[in-house]
Amino acid sequence: SCNNLFCQEEQQLIDSLEKQLKQIENSPKSIKNDTLKISILEALVENIYEDEIWGAYNKQVITLSKKLLQSKNKEVKRKAELSYALGLNNDGLLENNKGNNIEAKQLYFKSLEILEKLSEKQHIATTLNNIGYVYKTD
Repeated sequence: SCNNLFCQEEQQLIDSLEKQLKQIENSPKSIKNDTLKISILEALVENIYEDEIWGAYNKQVITLSKKLLQSKNKEVKRKAELSYALGLNNDGLLENNKGNNIEAKQLYFKSLEILEKLSEKQHIATTLNNIGYVYKTD
């Protein structure tokens, strides 16, 4: 449980992020809007604790990231690769929460491969920790 003030602040953040998401969805399609949308979706994933809700936002992160992997812009492509890897990692967490350890490991290892290519040490450490947890509970 959380104290009332913390819960209110957290809910205000989520409401604000969801409002920003709606505004972007109603604006013209562009790579800039897509990358901004990914950032908002990632923030929602990090701040919502109900698996069904953050899981749905995470699916959008993965879909949008896969689309942006085709970008000629190196910065956009790198952001897309990182977001895709983190989305896979989050999907691994969802599968792990459901007790689907084989699927969780596959997702974590796929995420790890991309993160290693990107030299994202902090995220690599998190993913290795997730893999270790699956093996520990297997």
